Amino acid sequence: PLFVTWFQCLCTVVMTIVASRMKIFGVSEMNFDLQTTKQKCKLVAPLSIAFVAMVTFNNLCLAEVGVAFYTIARSQVTLFSLLFTWIILGQKTSLKACVCCLIIVFGFILGVNQEGDLGSLSVKGTIYGVIASACVALNAIYQKKVMPLVDKDIWAMAYYNNVNACLIFLPFILLVELKELLSFPLLFSTTFWFPMVVAGFMGFFMG
Repeated sequence: PLFVTWFQCLCTVVMTIVASRMKIFGVSEMNFDLQTTKQKCKLVAPLSIAFVAMVTFNNLCLAEVGVAFYTIARSQVTLFSLLFTWIILGQKTSLKACVCCLIIVFGFILGVNQEGDLGSLSVKGTIYGVIASACVALNAIYQKKVMPLVDKDIWAMAYYNNVNACLIFLPFILLVELKELLSFPLLFSTTFWFPMVVAGFMGFFMG
């Protein structure tokens, strides 16, 4: 899953460069020289770390729990969004929003209790899901913080974020997935690479 995500990030980087040069898909013309890229990547680094953590813990959660419970494990995004908005951005929230968060937490506890009664509760999966929720909230908040640093250009933010993500993912792929990747029977097959490229393009368009 890390390699697949890395490849999709790489596709977004390549497609952004091509679209910017050709002035298509509404991508603004950007400066891709090495010095500018380094400076902007440093500014966007907190967002990239949150993004990589979000994707990683999402994958880890899905590996441990079923899709149905995944939505419950990931239900804390709103709670963390309000918490981090207060801590990082210094913006307070309303009493009504806090009450809504209590309802979400209560629903989460009920879901965990139900899974426990069924004997299918994965503690690791639940923890991964909660961390993923926190990372989703951080990702959204850092997008707000980073946007002015890239002149409020969403394509520029996506480009620098994905450049960073490609670099951050590499050591994890080498440490965790390299052996499995090299032994993958379809590694040099179009059966594997064609849907990978299509998914990469779709990821770019969704961005």
